[in-house]
Amino acid sequence: TVVASRACGIELVLHHHTFFYIHRRVGLMAAICRVGGRRLHHVFLCERMRDGFLQRYAVAGDSTVVSNAAFVPLGPAPGPRDRPGPLRVGMFGNLMAAKGLPDFLDVAARLHGDDRAELHVGGKVEPDMVAGLAAALDAGHVVHHGALYGEDKVAFLRGLDLLVFPSRYSYEAEPLVVWEAVGHGVPVVAYPIGCLGEQVSTSHLVDGVEELERWVRAFLADPRAARAVAAERHAAMAQLAQDSRDRFTTFVGARRPRGGPPS
Repeated sequence: TVVASRACGIELVLHHHTFFYIHRRVGLMAAICRVGGRRLHHVFLCERMRDGFLQRYAVAGDSTVVSNAAFVPLGPAPGPRDRPGPLRVGMFGNLMAAKGLPDFLDVAARLHGDDRAELHVGGKVEPDMVAGLAAALDAGHVVHHGALYGEDKVAFLRGLDLLVFPSRYSYEAEPLVVWEAVGHGVPVVAYPIGCLGEQVSTSHLVDGVEELERWVRAFLADPRAARAVAAERHAAMAQLAQDSRDRFTTFVGARRPRGGPPS
C-alpha cells in the first residue's frame, strides 16, 4: 500500500496505537518510513510516543499528537464522595498477567481484612489467570463482576473510589479505560508504561507491588489528596481533548484534496 501510494503521489497518514515497535526497532516499520518518505504522515497518542518513535526511525513526513481523550465522553466534574462504607478499589480490562492482574491480586491479599477497602475486578478473564483469579475469589480477596460493556462498564468505573492500572503489557499505549476513569473523576494509580505518564499525575505513578501497596494504603488512610488530583486531571483531560480535536482537524484539513470534496 505504501509503495503504491507513493508511486501514485497519494499522501498517507499512519495512526500509531502501540509502543511495540517503539520499545525496539522493527525492520518493517523502518522500511515503511523509508518508502513512505515525505508523503507518509504520523499521528501519535502522546508526546512520549512521538519522541520515542522519532528516535527510532527516520521520519520525513509531518507528525502530530492526538490523544484518545478526544474520543472519550467526559462526565461532570467530580464532587464529594456521597457513598458511605469502605472505599472501592478496582481493576478493569483484559484480566491477564501482562496487564498486571497478579500484582492487583497480591495487593488484594495483603489488604484482606482491612475494613477500609473493598477490592473489585471487572472484565474478561484470560486463560493464564483463570486459576489465579479463582483462588482469590475463593479466599474472599476480591469480587469479580465479569465482562462488562456499555452502561454496565460505566457504572462499574463510576462506582470506584480508585482505579488501579498495573500493566506491563508491551503493546500498552494510551488505555481508554484510564481516560474513562479520569473522565468520571476517579483517581487512577498506574505503572509508568506507554502514555500513562501523561494520563495520570506523576504522584500517582508507582513501579511494582511494594510501591503499589504502600500507595493504596496511604490512599485508604486519607483519600482527599488523590481526589483533589483527580479533579485536576478531569479538567486537564477536558483541555487535552479539545486541543487534540483541534490538532486533528487542522492536520487532516491540510491534507484534503484541493478543488473537490473531501475524500
